[in-house]
Parts: sequence; structure tokens; C-alpha cells
Amino acid sequence: MAGDLAQAEDAYRVILELAPDHGDANHNLAVIALESGHAAAAVALFRKALDGQPGNQTYWLSWFDAMLQSGDLDGAMDALEHQAAHRECQPPSRRS
Repeated sequence: MAGDLAQAEDAYRVILELAPDHGDANHNLAVIALESGHAAAAVALFRKALDGQPGNQTYWLSWFDAMLQSGDLDGAMDALEHQAAHRECQPPSRRS
């Protein structure tokens, strides 16, 4: 199983070298990162996928879940509140 994930990760990285904004490759690489215990890395990858496809509800849910798993409760709440208030599904800007 670990070998399968490593092969999948390599394949997604190759895709992203050719098409850095590829939504599914960013999303699926983020899923692998999250499953491997790298929630913070997953958040960034899910966000990149979401930036390219802001209406994708699966990406929204994945991004929200990764923020929760990484301990970014404020970011998760901001995203949830924004999503509830704005049906256009544009990600909120991040607070610095």
C-alpha cells in the first residue's frame, strides 16, 4: 500500500511539473499528504486546487477538513463562515 501511495505521489508531482495549476493533481496530492500525516502541506495543496476551481465542493470540504486536522481552527471557521455567506464559493483571503 505504501508503495502505491509513493507511485501515485510521484505521478501527481510529474503532472504538476507540467501543469502546476491542475486541480485534480493538486487535490489528490493533498489527499496523500493528509493521509501521510502532513496536514499543513495538504492545506496548501487543497487551496491551490480550490483556487483553480472555486466552485468545486469536494475541494472546499477537503480544504476545510485539512485545516481542522492541521489545527487551523480560525482558518477553518473563516472558510465555513465565508462559504455560508457567499454561494459563489470563492475562498476567503487569508489573514496575515
